[in-house]
Amino acid sequence: MTAFVLSLTCCLSLVGLILSFFGLKRTKNNQRKGRWAAIAAIPVGIIGTLILVGGIIAVVWVVNNTVTPDNAEVGQCINIDDGDDNTIMLRKKDCGDKHDGQIYAVEKLSADDARAIDDNGGNATLTTCSSGEAPLDKLEADGKRGIVRWATEDPKDPSAGDTVICFIEADSGKLDKSYVD
Repeated sequence: MTAFVLSLTCCLSLVGLILSFFGLKRTKNNQRKGRWAAIAAIPVGIIGTLILVGGIIAVVWVVNNTVTPDNAEVGQCINIDDGDDNTIMLRKKDCGDKHDGQIYAVEKLSADDARAIDDNGGNATLTTCSSGEAPLDKLEADGKRGIVRWATEDPKDPSAGDTVICFIEADSGKLDKSYVD
């Protein structure tokens, strides 16, 4: 019975699956009651274990493909998911594949820029990100339009010294190559 109950729990389904085989052995030839629970625990435990493994793989994939101020790199191509309240999620993308933008600077936020964010929120123009003209020029030379954007860990409460990611984003369509040297 323990194997059946454990197999119903997501995190302990593997333990329930293992215990179900012991339960089968112990209930063989009607030596003990509960053979039904041991038999039922096997498919339930297999399904629960597969769900657990799939969940772990999904979490690892998301963590490895999310760009944060701590792991952002100049030249990294990204896809951009805009959320509510000036939040964005940056995901790593290969520069040879279609992508939304590219990181051209990872800098420390100046006190002036932190005040600009306080005053203007996500619409603030940062002097820290002013070097984005060169990548934009390359983008426009390819006949594409783009804009300079930025991201910090907490855009609602910026502080001088926070890391800011400066990136260009295609204004329409997708990019298919690198625009940052």
